[in-house]
Amino acid sequence: MVKAMNGSVNLREMLSTDLRSVAAAERRIFEKDFWKQKDFSELINRPSGMGMVAEVNGRIVGYLVGMQAADEAELLNIGVVPEGRRRGVARGLLRVWLGRLQERGSATVYLDVRPSNHPAITLYEKFGFAVVGCRRHYYSDGEDALIMKLTMPDQDHPFGTDEVY
Repeated sequence: MVKAMNGSVNLREMLSTDLRSVAAAERRIFEKDFWKQKDFSELINRPSGMGMVAEVNGRIVGYLVGMQAADEAELLNIGVVPEGRRRGVARGLLRVWLGRLQERGSATVYLDVRPSNHPAITLYEKFGFAVVGCRRHYYSDGEDALIMKLTMPDQDHPFGTDEVY
């Protein structure tokens, strides 16, 4: 458990050695509907899977996983431990991941988000995502999911990938 957010945040590719820590963070972040370690493992071991972690002083404080196939990508899960929130961790993970997708030729990125998750929606909108649909009763508690879409800007407007990944 990270007690304080002292130190710089390092963003890097998710490794199999990170999976136990990522799954533990996931359980802390999400009370229900959380991913298990095998879910993260199966995804990052697919050719289309991509995973990143954010760490401070060697401790994982955030993560992101998604998929890319041809020119489309999907953000599947992003999380930041409570003590790491409102410090730019999610923004950094998303920016670097979108930069990677842009380099790899993705034209469109999709994600699902709870309508009640206002901080996440605000973050996604800052990157240019817009609501394009709704999945009724998507989550196990019956809450809908908003479908958000980003049409990637051209290479002249990079997201930036200056962090390690």
